[in-house]
Amino acid sequence: MSGAPAVAPGLLVAERYRLDAPIPDRSATAVPGRSASKVGQLWHAHDELLARSVAVLVVPDDDPLVDHVLAGARAVAGLGHPALANVYDAGRAPGLAYVVTEYFGGESLDHQLRGGPLEPTAAVDLVAEVAAALAATHAIGVYGLTPAPSRILFTASGLPRLASVALADESRGADDPHRIASARADTVALAQLLYAALTARWPGEAQISALPAAPYVEGHLRTPRQVRGGVPRDLDVLVTRALGDDEIRRGLPEIATPAALFAALTPMRSGPDAGHPFGADTAIIPVVDGRGRPPLLTRQTAPLVARRRRNRIGIAAGVAVLGVAVAGLFWRGPTIYPNFITHSGGSTPTPTQTSESATGRPITAKSVVEFDPYGDHTDPHIREAPLAIDGNPATAWHTQTFGSPTLGNLKPGVGLLVDLGASRSVAAVQLVLLGDGTTLSILTSDGDQPPTSEKAMTAVGQADNAQSHVTVHVAEQHSARYWLVWLTKLPKANGGFHGGIAEISFEPGK
Repeated sequence: MSGAPAVAPGLLVAERYRLDAPIPDRSATAVPGRSASKVGQLWHAHDELLARSVAVLVVPDDDPLVDHVLAGARAVAGLGHPALANVYDAGRAPGLAYVVTEYFGGESLDHQLRGGPLEPTAAVDLVAEVAAALAATHAIGVYGLTPAPSRILFTASGLPRLASVALADESRGADDPHRIASARADTVALAQLLYAALTARWPGEAQISALPAAPYVEGHLRTPRQVRGGVPRDLDVLVTRALGDDEIRRGLPEIATPAALFAALTPMRSGPDAGHPFGADTAIIPVVDGRGRPPLLTRQTAPLVARRRRNRIGIAAGVAVLGVAVAGLFWRGPTIYPNFITHSGGSTPTPTQTSESATGRPITAKSVVEFDPYGDHTDPHIREAPLAIDGNPATAWHTQTFGSPTLGNLKPGVGLLVDLGASRSVAAVQLVLLGDGTTLSILTSDGDQPPTSEKAMTAVGQADNAQSHVTVHVAEQHSARYWLVWLTKLPKANGGFHGGIAEISFEPGK
């Protein structure tokens, strides 16, 4: 920087911005295709004209990218996207160029995630905002704003801002290989950002984030759902499609642009009253150790945003009240569930071991399992299956949460497979479902071994947009050993679409 003043604390840039100290966490920004190089140095500075703190990027005037930096700053300033740091000024001074943006005094997302991951809906909302911003910049020929947890800062109200260096090159067309590569790199970075927000683990290069590294098993990255319980399956699949790892993508269509990722995230976003800004989840989460040890449990200690805490407490209380109400509606002794008997003193009903008889008692199921030929069998709700035949409608098997009622278009259905122990004639299947609006089919198989696919089974009944209590009458009082309750459309619930089954009861045929 020949003839330029030394860039040091106290330097007055453009006779207005007095440099205070370098900002170490974001002191430079990587350039796509130039990984060993950096663009400029970021400083905390004081705007002496308006008496406010600002951030000033200082770039040597002999840097070959200086014109692209100034053009990118002008383009971002004109764009005015709420997820991008505001650009206040840009220009040249003796021996250097500068870009002035808003200054954030709080911590970065990287620092926040050290206390624990975000809730899935909060993670989706945050990354969707950043993806929309990147899609908008790419549309006007601006690149280089590659996101990372340390570059996501927050306004005083908790809204996310991507603070990075924008580069513009109007000479390159939309089909230029460099622009295509930049879009792909930004999409991978967004997927890594979403992975980190969901798991508080970093799947990228170690020097980019201070978060613990994401786990690998046999050389392959574990997906968010394999690291943290409760991540919706369709969200997990979306992350793998955008990460750029062909091994974990397993032939699914690739998501290669921020615009495509934003479009895929949009149906999963929360409603306007979700209570963001983005608080951390305090749930215990499993951490997968890549060396094959059993999962460890860690308690996240980051504080919740007060509003989200109130929402969760209210929801939990509502669920508890609902459970009591449902139990009260259905506990009427033998007239409703005749295969259960009531002991004196109002004790919990106990299942008898009787099968169908002349009294018309419902058939006792031998066992029940979750049936999901299209899943990865890491669903934490698998162990809930027996709750659907325990005689207690206050307990239930739950599906995962999906981004659409048709299970995120990831699979044709999911359900519970009941083994009656032997072929039984059934006149009707009585169900207690979670929520209103479930579409389901009743399928059967009478082989000696349980079926491995619903395609090999016989459909004997169905219910469309069923209410929570439904009786499905079986055609011609069908006889079979294995009975599948197959859910193909789920009701809308908080944060997406999910359902479940609280009770299954079989009415014997003649």
